[in-house]
Amino acid sequence: MQALYRVMRIVWSPVHTLSEACEHPIVVIPILIPTALATLAAIIQYFGFVVLQPELQTAWIVGLVVSAVRPVLIPLVVSAILFALFSVAGRSHGYFSFLSVTALAFVPTSAVHLVQSGIFFFSESPLSAQAGRVNLTYFLDPQVVAPGIYVAAGMIDLVSLWVLGLLVVGHRMLGVRSGRLNGSLVLGSWVVYAIVRIAMAGTLAF
Repeated sequence: MQALYRVMRIVWSPVHTLSEACEHPIVVIPILIPTALATLAAIIQYFGFVVLQPELQTAWIVGLVVSAVRPVLIPLVVSAILFALFSVAGRSHGYFSFLSVTALAFVPTSAVHLVQSGIFFFSESPLSAQAGRVNLTYFLDPQVVAPGIYVAAGMIDLVSLWVLGLLVVGHRMLGVRSGRLNGSLVLGSWVVYAIVRIAMAGTLAF
């Protein structure tokens, strides 16, 4: 129960929660909770509209598997990349601290996705289902703007900024150098990821 409380506390006390995770890592619960939330969201989506459209069941099954795997895979990959970067720049903690901080930082993503699914279930409004995910793509026509610009606009929303902020705050405590430099490593990694996604979108468009 204490581990569960620590995960929930990321919402109202992120700095204290992440600081505690650096010194006393928790890994299993921060990964299991998003997995459970994502699975529940997929079930809500099923009863919301898939059950009425049997032809969507195959796509829903694939989505369910992806929803269950993503909360496990993303923290593992992101934490491994940041751990490698900090190992070069200088780190003060082991890998499990990095994994714990990263997993906690991504908890809001699954929580908001569950809320979105619930809103859509009751309102059947695509716009309301995107609560917290509203971004600049709502003002762009994908048929007119360049694919790279459209992808870039879609990468900036409230939840993504929230997660990025938690990653920066948490990893500032994991390096041996200044907090500003540690945070810059995280921001720099996100910028590289964004550039790769934008470049891929532009390449695939041709």
